[in-house]
Amino acid sequence: YLDTRLLAPATRLTDLKLADFSVSQIDGTWQRRPERKALSSDRINEFVSEWQQASALSVQRHAGKHPIAWVTLGYAQGEKPQSLRIGIIAREPELVLYRPDEDLDYHFPAELGKRLLQLEPETPTPAK
Repeated sequence: YLDTRLLAPATRLTDLKLADFSVSQIDGTWQRRPERKALSSDRINEFVSEWQQASALSVQRHAGKHPIAWVTLGYAQGEKPQSLRIGIIAREPELVLYRPDEDLDYHFPAELGKRLLQLEPETPTPAK
């Protein structure tokens, strides 16, 4: 049995580095770099939470495909800072993330993939 969670429940993220932006915890507050004025702290917290709790639809041994991009997750394990590089194998029709340390591919629905790879301000729901 392979656990479908990308990260162990005890993993406490400290920063995330994607191709276009990074998110870091500074003095207990999550901040995006480069900064986006319209982005609420709640939205940034949701983004980090999505990564913290990401659970795949399926997990398989790595298929051998090369990542198109990388995400670096920083986390605390005890007092010692650690980092984990995760490869992005595909974005469509599903998000496939590769953990080289486990040699596993994690398959996520495309909608969750968008939430894991994009940090945009919430768009207000149009009034009816």
